[in-house]
Amino acid sequence: MRSPLLLALLAGSQALRRPVALGLVKYAHNACCCVVDATTGRLLFAGEKERLTRVKNDGGCVGDLVRHALQACHRTPEDVVSVIANDHHRAVQETEAAAVRASRLGISSLMDPVDVLDPFNKWDMQREMSHHRAHALGAVATFGPTERGLVICMDGMGDRAKRFRGADAAHVRDSLKECVHVLNSVPTEWKDVPDTARECETVYREDRGSLTPIFKRWCHTQPENDLLNAYGDWFASPLDSLGAGYSHASHLIFGDWNACGKVMGLAPWGSTENHYDAGWGSATRTSWASSVPKLDDRPTIFKGAVWPSEGEAGLSLDREAMTGILAAAASKVGSVAFPVKNLWKTGDPQRACAAVLAQAVQADLEAVALQFVEKARHEVPHVSRMILCGGVALNSVLNGKIEGMFPDIDVKVPPAPGDEGCALGCAVAALDKVPDFSRVLPRAGAEPDPPDEALDHFGEWLDIEYEDDNNLIEKCAAMVAEEHTIVFWFDGRSEFGPRALGHRSIIAPATRGDSVDFINDVVKGREDFRPLAPAVLAEEAHQWFEGECRASPFMSRVWVLTEEAAARVPACAHVDRTARPQTVGEDETDVARYRRLIRGVFRKIGVPIVLNTSFNTKPGEPIVETCRGAVASFLAAAARGAGAWDLVLAFPGILVRPRACPIDDEGRFEDASESFPARRHERWEVRETWNDDGASQILYVRDLDEALEDAERTGRGTHVFLDELEGRIYGLCDGGSSAADIASSILDELDEDESEEVTREDVYLRLARLWRRTLIRLMV
Repeated sequence: MRSPLLLALLAGSQALRRPVALGLVKYAHNACCCVVDATTGRLLFAGEKERLTRVKNDGGCVGDLVRHALQACHRTPEDVVSVIANDHHRAVQETEAAAVRASRLGISSLMDPVDVLDPFNKWDMQREMSHHRAHALGAVATFGPTERGLVICMDGMGDRAKRFRGADAAHVRDSLKECVHVLNSVPTEWKDVPDTARECETVYREDRGSLTPIFKRWCHTQPENDLLNAYGDWFASPLDSLGAGYSHASHLIFGDWNACGKVMGLAPWGSTENHYDAGWGSATRTSWASSVPKLDDRPTIFKGAVWPSEGEAGLSLDREAMTGILAAAASKVGSVAFPVKNLWKTGDPQRACAAVLAQAVQADLEAVALQFVEKARHEVPHVSRMILCGGVALNSVLNGKIEGMFPDIDVKVPPAPGDEGCALGCAVAALDKVPDFSRVLPRAGAEPDPPDEALDHFGEWLDIEYEDDNNLIEKCAAMVAEEHTIVFWFDGRSEFGPRALGHRSIIAPATRGDSVDFINDVVKGREDFRPLAPAVLAEEAHQWFEGECRASPFMSRVWVLTEEAAARVPACAHVDRTARPQTVGEDETDVARYRRLIRGVFRKIGVPIVLNTSFNTKPGEPIVETCRGAVASFLAAAARGAGAWDLVLAFPGILVRPRACPIDDEGRFEDASESFPARRHERWEVRETWNDDGASQILYVRDLDEALEDAERTGRGTHVFLDELEGRIYGLCDGGSSAADIASSILDELDEDESEEVTREDVYLRLARLWRRTLIRLMV
């Protein structure tokens, strides 16, 4: 028998334990971790791996992310009582077993076995959950249970049928015996669905958080180990889901199946009747947009019904129709050839044709998806709420039209409708009942450290003002209202999902159309055709947008601006006068500072709207996570030159501006003798490359500013030297020689011919260029 003392000690250890449940998405893209208090059901953390590694949509192992998450929640591995994971490409257990076998046999593997076997990545207690159920359960928990509702998951691909039956079944999965099944376009029985088929669209009936699948469409797919096919696109034929079809258009246009947001933004340019001129997109308008042809007749990409009624043709996806549309468009713009993928990089005529394809695939997706959603509502008529989830729910244009179809019910889209949202469902599956995360999401990242360390780290490049936070917010509002400032806004915990919603935002005047061009070109370095979104005071939205204007706090649906509003806030108006707003309500206390800024603008100029885009400025960069990352990203934008715009970075109570370089634009450097330039990084190398223009020297920095940033994959430690001279100067910046001595040394080494072309000012200008890119410290 156990002694009373031992029993007391055991009881004490249990009392100290704070049990949590982990939900993981790993190995596929959008790796993610969610942590839920297993006792109270409270969401403690939700975050994506990309925010740490700085690799957009990063996948793979999650050991470092789980460490970060548990530390943020003040928990240890001993507190973890449940781990449920999902990887819809392949069973998690299979992936991990394959990595272990590869390690034992000494053969190469896609993932490092050390990372796979990391105890924070591979858990003995780990169970697995099917993909669409994880999507749906996470979406319900986002808003909390309701008496009777619908959850509609439209996706690229989910799990294979074998994950729902027999020895290969996931531990947590849909029960499918009473469900209506369609295989590609043909209604079928569950027993006749082949193990290799994948779930593509699913409808659930929700009863107070309990989910019952009532419809599931499956699609045949390529063999499990085949990554490519005749289309050069692994996410393609014969997988005929709504998401895969749209992704194939993305693959053709941009060479990336995961650039569907670009396709959606490009689509309005493909209609020659819609080119409303809001004063932005000038490079697009003066190049390919004027050449967009009008097609009187075109092939249809999506045909039939996702959920066919008796006698109705089921859905089919015609990928050849996409190439047919391109060919028809090309016949109207001249002789145009198209590559297998990424036609965007080939020229203006191809871009004009790409816009036509984007418009076609968007229109055809809307037609079949709207019919599908209407059918689902018909099958479950008495519902108070409909939730959209899965990758297709990122299509905010479609979401807005679905909302317009159902004025009598609440149409919801979670802030993370894509695969990262599955981690929520995996965490919730361990609980006795479905919780309500609506008061936490979407701002559920780790509480950031105070910005002091980051500001000190980059202090040489910054002018810093400390002031009362109320005054700071009013000052930012005044700068935006005066139409000359872009505010980089960092506040508290980061948002979960792909949208910046007032905690990691770049805020600009909505009243200046050219602010879009400046942000696209200079701040973000992205395509000129892409629109930016407004944030609007919720109670004022009906004055600026057509229709009912229900709450849209997650920027998840597109509405139409009134003609008067489009003229007043041109930066928000796409070429079809649409916008994807974030409504900011008075009851949203976690964005109270953000709301006060917008209200400040409203008081000053009568416009309750600001332009809001995600806080990321480096190529391919996800939204910033940390204070140090925010400062680095801010300085990267400042280094490109703000021109007539002022750039400021706002932390609570702290306003930061980029410091002027001590070397002026003419190369004059008064403090050259007192400045001792030093390289800021210890791990770097210089390589020489050759192209048609000759040789180039490229600097590769490995020790970047954030601890887990993967420099090899992000490429953000890469700097192309202006010329050989700049490379030589960088090599001399060791902190031991003054700038004046470096210039003298360079000039002394040059032969007579070179010395006539290179001056001391040339050396200083290159030092200035390296300094602005935070590659060297001048240490004046």
